[in-house]
Amino acid sequence: MKKLSYLVLALGLAVGCNKGDKKSDKAADEVVDKQKDLDKQVDKDDKRADETHGKADALARANARFNDRKEIRLIGLRSEQSMIAPQGDMISSLAAQLPLTDDARKHLDEKLDALSQRLVEVGTKITDLQNASADEWKSRDDAAGEAMKNLESARDDAWKTFKKAKRTDGRSS
Repeated sequence: MKKLSYLVLALGLAVGCNKGDKKSDKAADEVVDKQKDLDKQVDKDDKRADETHGKADALARANARFNDRKEIRLIGLRSEQSMIAPQGDMISSLAAQLPLTDDARKHLDEKLDALSQRLVEVGTKITDLQNASADEWKSRDDAAGEAMKNLESARDDAWKTFKKAKRTDGRSS
């Protein structure tokens, strides 16, 4: 009888195992599907990460080019400013050696004051430009360029005024 009960138990288990196989097959299929979904998502994320890294690299290269060109522009502006800066003192020193009329000296002093003010403005605009981000660059560069034109004009006016200044001895400068 024992053998018969083992046989019945074995047949019952065998039948139960067959039913369980279908559930385990479905569970296995579900794992495979989830793994495929995850793999697709990982591939998409990898592509996005690669695209993001590429864009970050491009931004870094663009920033480096911008900073290089920014430095070149600043060097040019500072050079021009430093060449014009001593000219006010030069004109003043030359004028001090000449017997100018009071009106001529007053007019020349006004032009030299204007030149000095333009030098300060250019210095401020160059500093603003130096601190400019890429999105601020164009407007600040335009302002610095305009300030430099005003400085050049003030310098030219000072020299013209000096050259045309009336002297007390009747000679021209």
